[in-house]
Amino acid sequence: MNYNSIDSICIADRSNHIVYTATRSYDFDEYFTDTYCYENYDATYWNDYSAPISEKFVLSPTLARTAHDEKVIVPLVFTKIGNRYTPNIIIVNLDLSIILSDLNSYGIFTQSVPSMFNKKTCQNFSVDSTSILEDDTFLYNLTADKFNCFDWDLYGKKCFIVSYAPSYSVWGYVYLVATPYSALTSMMPAVLNLLFVINSLFLVLILFLSFRESEVAYLPFKRIADLFSQSQRRFFR
Repeated sequence: MNYNSIDSICIADRSNHIVYTATRSYDFDEYFTDTYCYENYDATYWNDYSAPISEKFVLSPTLARTAHDEKVIVPLVFTKIGNRYTPNIIIVNLDLSIILSDLNSYGIFTQSVPSMFNKKTCQNFSVDSTSILEDDTFLYNLTADKFNCFDWDLYGKKCFIVSYAPSYSVWGYVYLVATPYSALTSMMPAVLNLLFVINSLFLVLILFLSFRESEVAYLPFKRIADLFSQSQRRFFR
């Protein structure tokens, strides 16, 4: 299985204010402030993180900075370690550019641009760029229904947009596929609608597979956490 989309994984021990990675442990604040710094999720956010009903939750994309790099990350958060829910969390950081590049390799239209939109910050992340899209009409088109198709000027071109929003929450995110009309002039409208539905399904499929990969990668960390529970019971206080 290909794990290229997984940038990093850590265990955040909020009881003892420690973060465990594959190589070493860090002070909680140091890790989220200096070592792996998310633009939209600081140390206070992770310390106060409240688990939703699901044992795993996909956060909206955000820029993340390390000592050597900056990239767009989609954090996948697990709140169940071993067979129990605990105050501690596992964070799987997915590299959005790799996910979107994988989508491009499966796409129907070579000129299509997939992206992921953060509804809270109005940031739209594609492989090559990050932009702010704050037009009220555009935002309405993205959020009026979970699945939408509409026309919009994007990336300097008139595009046909397919969007999918997993939830109606104002704090969530939206998947987009934008295709310039210049690539579509020879196609019938009915065929276009069918092809764009297929294209959007590819987007959801690629993201789903990436999240499934991260769940598999999470299993060794679950075993590590179980070992901590046996040898250092304070880890689960």
